[in-house]
Amino acid sequence: MTLDGEGLAGLGAAATRLVLAEDHTEAQMRILLDPPVTTHRAGTPCGVCANATDFEAALGADHAVALATRPEHGVDGEDSAPQPQQLQHVRRAGGLVGVGLCRQLSDPLISVVLCTRNRANLLLGALTSIAGQDLPQSEYEVVLVDNGSTDQTAKVALDFQSRAPLQYVRENRVGLSIARNTGWQAANGAIVAYIDDDATAKGGWLKTIRETFATNQAGMVGLVGGPVEPIWQAPRPTWLSDEIARSLTIVDWGSSEKIIPDIRKEWLAGANMAMPKCVLEKVGGFHPSLDRIGTNLLSNGDILLQREIARRGYRCLYTPAMAISHLVPSSRLSKDWFLRRFYWQGFSDAVMHIIEQSPSPYSRIGCAIRRAGRLVLTPRRIRALFSSGGNRSDFALKCFALLDIGFVLGLLVHRRRNPASVSSLRPPNSCHNRS
Repeated sequence: MTLDGEGLAGLGAAATRLVLAEDHTEAQMRILLDPPVTTHRAGTPCGVCANATDFEAALGADHAVALATRPEHGVDGEDSAPQPQQLQHVRRAGGLVGVGLCRQLSDPLISVVLCTRNRANLLLGALTSIAGQDLPQSEYEVVLVDNGSTDQTAKVALDFQSRAPLQYVRENRVGLSIARNTGWQAANGAIVAYIDDDATAKGGWLKTIRETFATNQAGMVGLVGGPVEPIWQAPRPTWLSDEIARSLTIVDWGSSEKIIPDIRKEWLAGANMAMPKCVLEKVGGFHPSLDRIGTNLLSNGDILLQREIARRGYRCLYTPAMAISHLVPSSRLSKDWFLRRFYWQGFSDAVMHIIEQSPSPYSRIGCAIRRAGRLVLTPRRIRALFSSGGNRSDFALKCFALLDIGFVLGLLVHRRRNPASVSSLRPPNSCHNRS
């Protein structure tokens, strides 16, 4: 769906605000949907700028501040006379001129970022679960990041705009981390919460996030997350152990709130986490070389984020009241999918190691040899690698053997300068064991 002038008009009058923001060579489109987005009178301070002069000085000659008019909705549902002199920001970049509105005077406390790509059929469930939360709509907004969808995602967003404060952001650069970064950068809230498009928030989700940070002593909690409970689209296979099932983004660290002491052993999921926007700014957000890019199964973007937050002295908090349900589609309940998943987990671990340690080529080769040697010296994993993985134990060993192989290959072939290059890589043939 192309949102040119004619296409935008076809979406209806409700989609009244279009922003074209050039980012390097990419055009990022944002539609700010009514009713939550409002303007303010000229000269009135807002969250974006103290006044027109400060705004121009901050952004430079490429930008301008224009006074414009906008119809306001009357009580009878019809548009009343236009109200003059409402401040709008105009950015001119690369020949493109877009108009974006200042946010309302009282920005929302929480921005719920929901990233999606060609899942219009699932999106409504996630949005509905947010709109049904027991938190006033004045305290939150939804930032829906459409990561290059070609289905009806934009229409779902437009149809939903009357039910919750919604900001629709079009991000054509494919990648989950890219989309998540676009989301928090567009957020107006002081707290940024993430939920997946195939998940539903349970009652009290938003209120728990608000209360957790309201009682955050000395600002030490930098990230909070909670349980992720599976919604099985098909019966759980008998060969699937709990240890292997965690790769389906199942999180359950007990019924008590606690600080995560060691992220290598316990972690929070990107499908269900929240943090202050200022913390995201400090750590630089999500690393673009990690998490899904195209059709691969890269991961660890949320793990590296937690490690960066912890390195800066903040705590990662698990709270059971912040719970969501997450779809486990039947397409993921095959042995082939899990073998691919563990291969890519090993690859992701290698990429994260390279990002954190910046090892020399010789160090990478040495580390790969040591990891390969560990696999060779584990006969049970070698045998399992070439077996059918018929029972739980053998299949788990086979998965962990693929984890080692993925780590070795990731160390040897990953190129830091081109994160998208890994999207064409495929696991070795031993991964393919359909069941």
